[in-house]
Amino acid sequence: MTPPTTPPTEDFTENSAGDFDLADAELLSRLRRMADDQHDGIDEAAPRSTSHVARMVAEDALAFARYTAAYAAVAPEAELPTLAELAQYLDSVDCPQDARNEAGSRLGLILANGEGPEVPTRLIAVRGTDGTPVSICALVPGIPLRLAEALHFVDNMVARNKSLRHPLAPLVRAWHSRPYDVVPNQRTTGRIIPAKLAQADPSGDSRAGRLFSLAAHSPDGQLILPGFATETIGPALPLVLYDLGNGPSSTSRAAPLALRVFIEGLLAVPQADRGTGRPVAYEVSLREFLDWFWPDRSPTPSEYWPALNAAREALFKCLIPLVDPDTGRGQLRQIVNIGAIPRGARAMDDAVRVVVDLPRDSQNGPQIPDSLRSWGNRSAPAYRALINLAFHWHNPGRNPYRGPRRRDGQGHIWLQAQAPDHYPMLSDQQIVELCYPTSANNSNRRVLLQRARQTIAKLEEAGELRILDGKILPTDTKRMSDLG
Repeated sequence: MTPPTTPPTEDFTENSAGDFDLADAELLSRLRRMADDQHDGIDEAAPRSTSHVARMVAEDALAFARYTAAYAAVAPEAELPTLAELAQYLDSVDCPQDARNEAGSRLGLILANGEGPEVPTRLIAVRGTDGTPVSICALVPGIPLRLAEALHFVDNMVARNKSLRHPLAPLVRAWHSRPYDVVPNQRTTGRIIPAKLAQADPSGDSRAGRLFSLAAHSPDGQLILPGFATETIGPALPLVLYDLGNGPSSTSRAAPLALRVFIEGLLAVPQADRGTGRPVAYEVSLREFLDWFWPDRSPTPSEYWPALNAAREALFKCLIPLVDPDTGRGQLRQIVNIGAIPRGARAMDDAVRVVVDLPRDSQNGPQIPDSLRSWGNRSAPAYRALINLAFHWHNPGRNPYRGPRRRDGQGHIWLQAQAPDHYPMLSDQQIVELCYPTSANNSNRRVLLQRARQTIAKLEEAGELRILDGKILPTDTKRMSDLG
């Protein structure tokens, strides 16, 4: 499937006649009265007849049609969703958190008469009697508000205050940019992680650079700027990921599951689909998905189901700072997200949906060790070190260098340099950063250094790296990657 067409950039605001002037107390009172009238249509636990649901959905659809008709007037070429399509999108993993947050924030401001503080509001999908999302409602604290009633407030308030923006616009714009489906990369060897994940560009080479903004890598403002990266390697990934869902004081030996889902989610995106600037989605069976994180054994449902749901929740809340390549402005983005984890007797054959939203030009980067999955389930420090070392050893044109042309004629094979003078000597601080990037400034630095050196020694014994003249080097087996 090819990416959808680019959506219009206009931020549509519907203006309609009418006036609405209520004090906050009266506003909330009226909201509650409306909610009481419609509560049996919103509360999924309450009995609902097919005709009652159909009537409510018809009213919501009519209100939504007025919005889409006005949207079409300002963007006549735009593809527009039906109410059911937008509800299904809102109910899925495909809808990004920032669009949900912006929609709720806009409606909350309108419900507050256009003056702060905004009423905390969240838009959710409403399911019909068959369980399929058919409409949308707004959740104000303790008050479910039907879409038709919410849009009534919108119509009246934007007529009075032209600076207010329509709450459905972020969802419609996100729907225009919804993920397109790809076939996941199922390779288990020679896998390449997207480039620009590293904190800084040590070489100035166009293949390197940053994906995430510098703010993602430093909680205390001690940033590493391009051109100075040879002084310290720093963490390769945004710091929030290294202990995501666990916390640095976790007693688990394994690397945080949310971090591993993030890494595996990136690695499964086909290389041709990494630089489009559009989100992609793919599906794998639960059986395959579990193999990513428990490659040496089969976990029980009581083990994997709560663990994966905790990782899913951590990723959903994880917004990474990055720089928009088009505008140069900072933004927050969900990079990897996963859908519901299947349950039941046939769950192993059911699909897990993964959505990955990389910025444009996120091209190929360093090759990841084939044993990374196994280390992730055994040792968090080793897992972090292997990821950070992959970026540390990645300096195209110097560390990996271009070799002979590939047999298929598509570019060149890249080889990993073996000479020690290609790699800098690492300080004690940098060795700690390899294994404990979020604790590198911890006062217990002597203990961390001892543990980090033990981890590096363990990786050397396992053949994952070499130590020569005090330098940490890649293995003497020439690793090949398809960088060129």
